[in-house]
Amino acid sequence: MRVRRFAVAGWMAVGVVLAGPLARAAAVAEDVVIYECPRAPRPPTIDGKLDDAAWRGVPETALPYKFMAQTPVPAESRSTFRLCYDARALYLACTFFRDSDAPLKQNHRGRDDPDLWKDDSTELYFDPANTGRFFKLIVSCAGVVTDFRMTAKGMDYAWNADGARVATQVAADRWTLELSLPWADLGLATPEREIWGFEVLRFSGKHWASWTVGASYARPEKFGFITFGQGFFAELERVLAVAGRSKGSRWRLVSRLGVVDYTSKPVALDGAVADAARRLGEARLNARNVADATRRAKLDGRIAALQKQLDARAAACGEPERLAEQDFKAALHELGQIATQAADLSCEALIQEMLSDAD
Repeated sequence: MRVRRFAVAGWMAVGVVLAGPLARAAAVAEDVVIYECPRAPRPPTIDGKLDDAAWRGVPETALPYKFMAQTPVPAESRSTFRLCYDARALYLACTFFRDSDAPLKQNHRGRDDPDLWKDDSTELYFDPANTGRFFKLIVSCAGVVTDFRMTAKGMDYAWNADGARVATQVAADRWTLELSLPWADLGLATPEREIWGFEVLRFSGKHWASWTVGASYARPEKFGFITFGQGFFAELERVLAVAGRSKGSRWRLVSRLGVVDYTSKPVALDGAVADAARRLGEARLNARNVADATRRAKLDGRIAALQKQLDARAAACGEPERLAEQDFKAALHELGQIATQAADLSCEALIQEMLSDAD
């Protein structure tokens, strides 16, 4: 098993390291995303308009990552989803903003067409037991559905969510989806205090997006999670808020579950900026030792371009506490890339210096 970093929405960035063999086995942490699915006081009307009272106050979450990227690369399209449930069904609402003026792809019309994903569409994965034996639905912008489940023998296209209801609406700048999925279609009772594997993907031209990093039908272990019933985040945020008032911007919370490392957004961003600046400084020093003037000038130009990118990113962070979670992650990702590129330039300068000495 791997240690995973647990990202909590809001003003905090939290790293969780579980105690015991699990912690010793891991070298690199990965993000784990959790959506707390609230109970709906009344079911929404499935018409694709997303204007029902049932959706008011339900958390809206973005699909922030580029699909299939194994590191956190920002998505090139904007998409959001919401979930809620009641005793009869799970309800989902999605908004997919248009990313070009090209017409939406609506070329597939048949039920259970495995190529439906090639249209403008979304894929939904539900893994109740977290075993990789998931239920999957593909829904296109035209409201066409492909549904099947993964079994021990492979994909079972004979399974249909017969009670599911789907509606879509297409507007000039977006298309929206509303769906109800009865528990009976999954052969399950209403989940209470359960945690399911869950994933949302978006297909739109070449701008594919995902809720989590690296998730796909072939990698269900990368799915995020949904929890049913409120309380999980409320209690965790209460603990962190109380501790944060007296413990400052960096601290560790020790419990029977393990260790929680807390770092506030400003400290995390300051550290990432400082690391990138340090690596750029090393690259600049190593470049000075390159004897060939032309090669040295090229290295200096690339270092200056990276410095300009770093300065712009640091200025754009503004007030870190007010950054949305998606923007915070994007800033950390870009700063990490700058640091990596600076380290590469430093190494390149050393190689050039050694080649000069050999001559």
